[in-house]
Amino acid sequence: MEPYHQIDLSSDSEENNEIIIALLSTLPFESFSESEGKIVSAFIPSSKWSEELKANLEDVLNGVSSVLQIKTLDSINWNTAWESRFEPVEIDTLARIRAVFHPTQPGFKYDILIQPRMAFGTGHHATTYMMIKLMDRLELEGKAVFDFGCGTGILAVMASLMGAQKVIGNDVDDWAIENSYENAELNHVSNVEFSLQSITSYVKSGLKVNVVLANIQLDVLDVYAESIKALLYDDGRVLLSGVLASYRKEIEYIYKLQGFHLIAHLERDGWICQMYSLSDHR
Repeated sequence: MEPYHQIDLSSDSEENNEIIIALLSTLPFESFSESEGKIVSAFIPSSKWSEELKANLEDVLNGVSSVLQIKTLDSINWNTAWESRFEPVEIDTLARIRAVFHPTQPGFKYDILIQPRMAFGTGHHATTYMMIKLMDRLELEGKAVFDFGCGTGILAVMASLMGAQKVIGNDVDDWAIENSYENAELNHVSNVEFSLQSITSYVKSGLKVNVVLANIQLDVLDVYAESIKALLYDDGRVLLSGVLASYRKEIEYIYKLQGFHLIAHLERDGWICQMYSLSDHR
């Protein structure tokens, strides 16, 4: 397995951590971690690290943070250590997300298994947490769902467990596709399809779905807002997150221009999650 680069960055508060992570989400890092509120660590396969990326990193973080150190990790040792620190995530009584080595626990509607890896989408981050919480307001029985930027595939798995007839997820990283299929298999979910195919390609193919799930950064939600609309039936809905609360007005303006109506809003740890509908029915 490929080694990883760990880039440690300065931070002076948990709030600043969120800003740093949001800024870095525009670059090809696979995962982030925080250490006692003072350091944010970003992880990337060593083959993707370059002096050009380092320069881009410093440019993006100008005035917000600085690079403290860069080191190379053996990916096998890192994955083992990361997995050992993975704790179950409980979303009210709706869902419990646990690793294969955690015992089951009664009292949850959905028991979701995940093979924890160095990727976004384990349920620990506020955006994934809120996406799953807001999905509970949807009637997915027999519906078609598109998971835009599927990551670990956890939202696609959740949609299938909720009764969706067909679920399609896409991502730009073949590792994410592999991990998504792995997690689908762990949860005995078979009606899912994960692909590197772009959302615009799916639009051109004529695909139509009832719901789009998009836990992804603001710039992507902006660029592909028209494509998201084109994927949806006339009464379709989109759940989106990955947006800092300070950018709420911007994202609402973008989706209002596309004819969407805001019908639900959540906020957690400085991040927002919203549900929009192409019809005005709640």
